[in-house]
Amino acid sequence: MRYLTGFAALLLLAACTSDPGAGPILIETEKVALYPDTPERLDVGALEYRGGLVLTSPDQRFGGLSAMEIEDGRLLAISDSAYWLTAHLEFDDAGMLTGLSQAFYAPMLDAEGKHLTGDFADAEGLAPLGNGAFAVSFERELRIDRYDLSPD
Repeated sequence: MRYLTGFAALLLLAACTSDPGAGPILIETEKVALYPDTPERLDVGALEYRGGLVLTSPDQRFGGLSAMEIEDGRLLAISDSAYWLTAHLEFDDAGMLTGLSQAFYAPMLDAEGKHLTGDFADAEGLAPLGNGAFAVSFERELRIDRYDLSPD
């Protein structure tokens, strides 16, 4: 839960940069059946399918989501073009995933507070390190960067 509060701080920091990308983003969702020919079927062996979504947005920056973490009904994801996405997962009374709400997009920043671009922007992996910190791995310009999304 701490990383979600920290994400709000990240949004404030990103809002202070010249990148217009920090703030709410419209994301449209479409439910996906596990078995399109028999959408009522939910079993995957011993597992039960709880829903899937196709995500789209009229915002041209959106897409290329590479990795995600889910905690307490919140999604934190990274994109190939160095953006953070956070959103609230919506479920129906039966516990089926039905959509997203409260979606925010913010640029991933370098040590100087500028949006990562070019070969430095291709974020691929996301791993929680605890206390609101995350390791993000990158392709092309190979590296692992540490981001602190905690409110402290």
